[in-house]
Amino acid sequence: MDTLTVIHVVISLIGILSGLVVMLGMLTRQRFDRWTIVFLATTAATSATGFFFPFRGFTPAIGVGILSLVVLAIAGVARYVRHLAGAWPPFAVAQLTVLVIFLVLAIAASIRFRVAPAVILATFFVLGVGSGQDANSGRRLTPSEINVIASIGAGAGTSGVSGIQTRVLKGDPNKAGLYTIQLTVPANTTIQAHTHPDDRVATVISGMWFIGYGSRFDEKKLKSLTAGSFYTEPPNMAHFARTGNGTVVIQITGYGPTGTKYTESQ
Repeated sequence: MDTLTVIHVVISLIGILSGLVVMLGMLTRQRFDRWTIVFLATTAATSATGFFFPFRGFTPAIGVGILSLVVLAIAGVARYVRHLAGAWPPFAVAQLTVLVIFLVLAIAASIRFRVAPAVILATFFVLGVGSGQDANSGRRLTPSEINVIASIGAGAGTSGVSGIQTRVLKGDPNKAGLYTIQLTVPANTTIQAHTHPDDRVATVISGMWFIGYGSRFDEKKLKSLTAGSFYTEPPNMAHFARTGNGTVVIQITGYGPTGTKYTESQ
């Protein structure tokens, strides 16, 4: 292979590595910011170096290269300039689309240029090590960045009441290990007495949260907690809660796997 081909393939392999890590982060709801920067840079570099190969006329590869550069530019602005705020979150889909297309084209290019299978295997080995290191690195999230995280319904670690939205900020409440979840509870919601197997601590982020301890819901035992308040949910201790006329956001940290068991009819 000539020098240009070697450079193009090496950049493609780095793109495959970083792209797979980013995809892993998307699937596990983790933001690998450093890997994302590497992916965007190497994807752009792969497309750019592709234009230096000899070609005759306009080919599908040229069209994909131009399209990927445009979409990458939009995705870069959406994530690093606009921080996926407001109308910009949909452009995260553009990044994922480019990621899938790039991985397919990069792997095809590697096969075309007869890159040794050992190199591909080594790339996947580095992927496993690198993703593990990134998952254990520090994480800093502003409120706007937390709001970008995809929410699910009343998942593991919640009371299971319909209408609750859950964002997983750390770990997995279904698996062994530390986890943090943020719950958005609608107004006028009543949660009957229930328990969780793990020891949990919680903070009220916003709204007025009413919580009490006991095996049956008792309005007289409720204590009102404003934003910034702290409370605990000891393992297997029954507790109940409700919201008032406004939405409440609470943040809970525990050690999974967690679960929910009601002590009275819902």
